Amino acid sequence: STRGITALAPDGIPRVVDHLSEITGAIGLDTPLADEWGFVVPLLARERLLGLLLVSAPASVPLPRRDRVTLERLST
Repeated sequence: STRGITALAPDGIPRVVDHLSEITGAIGLDTPLADEWGFVVPLLARERLLGLLLVSAPASVPLPRRDRVTLERLST
C-alpha cells in the first residue's frame, strides 16, 4: 500500500533495514518476516514514488558495495 511505501522510504532514499521483522507492520503484513536484513529501494519516476524494491538475505550474508550501488541506481 502507499502507506507502507511511505513508511519504509519517507524521504525517497534507499536504506538498509537491519531486521525485516521491524517492518512487518509498516507494510501491512500479519505474519512476521524472516529475521534477515533488507535493502529498501524506492522506485521513482519524475519525482513520483511508484513502488519499492525490497532485497533481502540472511544476516550472515552481507550486501556487497557494488550491489548496493547498482540497486541505488535502480531507484531513479
